[in-house]
Amino acid sequence: MRKDLVVVGGGPSGCFLAEKVARRGFEVLVVEEHERVGKPVSCAGVVGMEGMRELEVGAERFALNRLRRGLIFSPSGEVLELDRGRVEALVLDRGAFDRHLAERAEEAGAQVELGTRCLEVREEGTPVVGLSGRRRGEVRGRVLAGADGPTSVVARKSGMMGRRRFIRCVQVEMRAETEPDTAEVYLSGRAVGLFGWVVPAGEVARIGMGSLKGDPGEGLRHLLRLLSPRLKGGPGRLSFGLIPYDPPRSLLRGSTLLVGDAACQVKPLTGGGLYLGLSCSLLASRAISVFLEGRHPSLLRLYPREVERRFGRELRWGRRMRELLSSLSDRELDALVRTMAEERLRGEILRRADFDYHSSLVGVLLGNLPHLVTSLGPRALTRMALKGMIGLDLKGV
Repeated sequence: MRKDLVVVGGGPSGCFLAEKVARRGFEVLVVEEHERVGKPVSCAGVVGMEGMRELEVGAERFALNRLRRGLIFSPSGEVLELDRGRVEALVLDRGAFDRHLAERAEEAGAQVELGTRCLEVREEGTPVVGLSGRRRGEVRGRVLAGADGPTSVVARKSGMMGRRRFIRCVQVEMRAETEPDTAEVYLSGRAVGLFGWVVPAGEVARIGMGSLKGDPGEGLRHLLRLLSPRLKGGPGRLSFGLIPYDPPRSLLRGSTLLVGDAACQVKPLTGGGLYLGLSCSLLASRAISVFLEGRHPSLLRLYPREVERRFGRELRWGRRMRELLSSLSDRELDALVRTMAEERLRGEILRRADFDYHSSLVGVLLGNLPHLVTSLGPRALTRMALKGMIGLDLKGV
């Protein structure tokens, strides 16, 4: 079987890419290992309102809640409240939203094969993919896109996967006392994990913990003990997931490219991947389309170039900030949140910070560096220098 584009992975990034290329009249095949798109789901489902509108994916139809306010808690209970008096984000029914994107891909003319696993990738002039499951055998594509998540087979088999660490996440759905328009974030120091969250999602709250080094299960148990006066009944659906932490060696090799979690296209500070993944899939679709139209093969290189131009600075700054936060002690996190909650600094954050572009927050913090160092202490300054956050060009941040 031959196709213009083969997409491995039927999640949001893969299906969005497939839709955009199929609408240009090309033959597109999507292979998804699970028997149903949208299962399993293992994320909080929070997306920025403006980012989803920009991408025109109809996300508002699948909103369980609309978020106006965020509360960020330090380990000892210091709190930073962020509220601009408008809807900032949506909490999605991720299963329904993912299926919607798959349906859009099929309506555009893409073929979606469920229950089909990618076993092998090799290059024979063009990419050849070995399949098992419902669809067996081999398929040759003029272009291959790996949209198969953080443990991407395509990235590994094509030689693009470099060092790969993960933020391990665990989440439980429970009935709890929450404000329907408020998301809560719980920071923890080196001993527990990276961050926890409480997100109202219809009749339940999604309560989770993500950790790069520690045990997220222990972190979640700690968070549930903290929240116990607000919990009602026993735990519901429990889910586990991985968020990629390290970028691949490259986004493109020959006629094979990576998008979404396979390409580590996630926000380093929060791990959210929908906006970045979909945006980069759109960039990939444009490069693939001009390549398939018979123009010069080098035009596929437009994809990594455009990702770098649009999001390179954003991703680098976010990773540096994430590394810094994960190095702070509980006491230092208390001081950071307390300082950010001061009226002047909080006001500047509300004026400048963007839900989908976290480098704007980094810019605010570095613009107030002397005050932050006074609050956190000189050791934090040393860490910032080691993480490459001092002495860098702040232009555009």
